[in-house]
Amino acid sequence: MGCQALFRAEYENASRLKYAIQALSKIGIDAEVSAKPEGLGLTVISPDKVMMAIVEVPLSAFIDYQLDDTYAFIVPADQLNNIFKRATRNDRVILEYEPELGNLRLTMVDKKTEVARTFELRALPSTGGLGEPKYRGYSVRLVLGATDFKQYVSDARAIGASDLLFKTDGEKLVLEAFSEPYSYTAILEKGNPLIDIDIKEDINMSFMLSSLQAAAKPATASEEMIIELGTAAPMKILYRFKGPETMTVWISPVQ
Repeated sequence: MGCQALFRAEYENASRLKYAIQALSKIGIDAEVSAKPEGLGLTVISPDKVMMAIVEVPLSAFIDYQLDDTYAFIVPADQLNNIFKRATRNDRVILEYEPELGNLRLTMVDKKTEVARTFELRALPSTGGLGEPKYRGYSVRLVLGATDFKQYVSDARAIGASDLLFKTDGEKLVLEAFSEPYSYTAILEKGNPLIDIDIKEDINMSFMLSSLQAAAKPATASEEMIIELGTAAPMKILYRFKGPETMTVWISPVQ
């Protein structure tokens, strides 16, 4: 007989988190899950410490949320992704954490048929030490369509480039990539295609395309995104999904 779950949460649309979980698995090996009174958080850091990502699911997003204490535990990001890949549009998901057994149980329930599928993951206790990096404000702030960002990253990858350069030109942001004998340039300005742009000071910085490609995974599930860039500081990307959930990604620039 199993132990009683000390954390239980029921979430209406399992497929809504599918692309965010996929991005987490592309960034880090282990995901730290933090269950707090205000909601659920999932955090990963890349092995080379270049990237960090946090998915936040507030209390208002859950059908049911039961918690007798604050918990933090580690699960394999790739296995978590494999489970959420199985989620359909009809599935809600129930998460149950049992500290004594050291596992996280995820049950996908079809909302039409009530057919349930249950998966269990190894869950190791964590100190909950993965917090957001220190943020010193931005030099450039962009608001754009999430799929536009994904397109620019794909374009630069298509020529075989390894980095993507972000630089300001007046009130515009220019993206450039190079891979001899090829080059790629995109000019972004307000209304074409940017929803908004705020430039406080000029920037000229590059980011690895492999990191940007991983960060672009949630674009499919998000209508727009906010990118903040600061001199000698990580890029900050904020995705807002159709519900109250958010995902924030930090990427360190190429030195």
